[in-house]
Amino acid sequence: MKHNTIIALIAGLLSMASAHAHTNGDYPQYASHYYNTPDRVDKRQYQQQQRIAQGIESGRLTPREWAKLDRQQDKIARLENRFKSDGWLSRKEKRILNKKLNAASQHIYRLKHNGRQYPVLPSYYVDNRRFD
Repeated sequence: MKHNTIIALIAGLLSMASAHAHTNGDYPQYASHYYNTPDRVDKRQYQQQQRIAQGIESGRLTPREWAKLDRQQDKIARLENRFKSDGWLSRKEKRILNKKLNAASQHIYRLKHNGRQYPVLPSYYVDNRRFD
């Protein structure tokens, strides 16, 4: 009897804590990490931009390669904006964006590791996107 009472008490406390988290607004913030795909898409695009910038700064990307990657990133951003125009992303749209981002990631890797080197430029050239 005592054992059942303790289990019931613990279960009640857990359900109250869970209900509190849902009403307190904590759940959507926690869930957004996993379910809010636009944020994940934006994060991947940001990370890819960082990889491209690192490749330019290290001289592993030439200006022509950078231009190709930049156009590819712009194309993905335009596609994402078109998909988001109705306010949300469908599963099909998420799948398409994910495939495009995967291809872009592979493209970045291939161009950074193709053996071509370019003289290392000062970082202010990278920030202003200026190559002479």
